[in-house]
Amino acid sequence: MGQVKDGQGKKYAFLWSVSKCIFCGACVAACNAVNYGRDKSPNASWGWPQANTKIVETEHGDLPRFIFIQCQHCEDAPCVRNCPTGASYVDKDGGIVLVDYNLCVGCKYCISSCPYDARWINKEGTPSKCTWCIQRVKSGGLPACVAFCPVGARDFGDINDPNSSISKRLAAAKRVYVLMPEKNTKPKFFIVEE
Repeated sequence: MGQVKDGQGKKYAFLWSVSKCIFCGACVAACNAVNYGRDKSPNASWGWPQANTKIVETEHGDLPRFIFIQCQHCEDAPCVRNCPTGASYVDKDGGIVLVDYNLCVGCKYCISSCPYDARWINKEGTPSKCTWCIQRVKSGGLPACVAFCPVGARDFGDINDPNSSISKRLAAAKRVYVLMPEKNTKPKFFIVEE
């Protein structure tokens, strides 16, 4: 499966603003409602509701810091490289990392190869992950967590389009960073300080 290169079609990316987020959990509730039918059973892998985003504590300077993470939709995705059946792949229209469950055998190589711990085991025993709500994106909508964030802490769009909201916010941000840049996975999940 080919990777999307700069300047060739759409290149979807995600922005999470550490400056604007109030940790209200609306993103988690929206993900659960849209993708898991309001399933209240716990996500056994994360000890968290059925959702594709979670809060983690990281070290940032001298103080602990909490951040939301989810699939980073890497351009050089280890989960795609290490999937023995081709079930994990990169969608050619925008570069979203997806899973073809018809090909998935549940080996969990994708889980063990993800440096971001962004995949989890669903009730069927197969790996689940954030798809940036591709069903909504393909019909012109936004991922649920973006659409229902009450403070605009999340954004999503085509970073190959300089006029997109996400491109403008990335350009205007005081600081933009990605998790674990040393892994060279080229994540498209950007954390910003605005």
